[in-house]
Amino acid sequence: MGLISNPSLRKRGVAITFDDGYRDNYELAYPVLRAHAAPAIFFLCPGLIDRSTLGWWDLIAYLVKQSTKSAIILHGETFQLAEKSRDTIETLQNRMKLRPDAETASLLEELSQACEVAPRRRSFSGSSS
Repeated sequence: MGLISNPSLRKRGVAITFDDGYRDNYELAYPVLRAHAAPAIFFLCPGLIDRSTLGWWDLIAYLVKQSTKSAIILHGETFQLAEKSRDTIETLQNRMKLRPDAETASLLEELSQACEVAPRRRSFSGSSS
């Protein structure tokens, strides 16, 4: 009997998923899942693991958080960093999702220059923070 056809799961079913396969998924979530015999799905980014690099979404957060500037100008738009760094990170990440992959490197370089922070080239820590 499949999940969809099982009447008891239709009302109470849930899927537990983890995005990007960070180390903390294994260190923190896996023991809890194992203790409760709860299955989960882990989505991994093998290309990042193979290259030991951070994803562009983490690089955006890193550059914004490491900047000592209170604001930056990027493509003619001002972004607040001090009190609004989370908002800025979310806005930039959402915009990056809409851009073609081929533009990622140049946009990250522009952000690095605006933030006056050198990008981390090989820095896989396995954590999303």
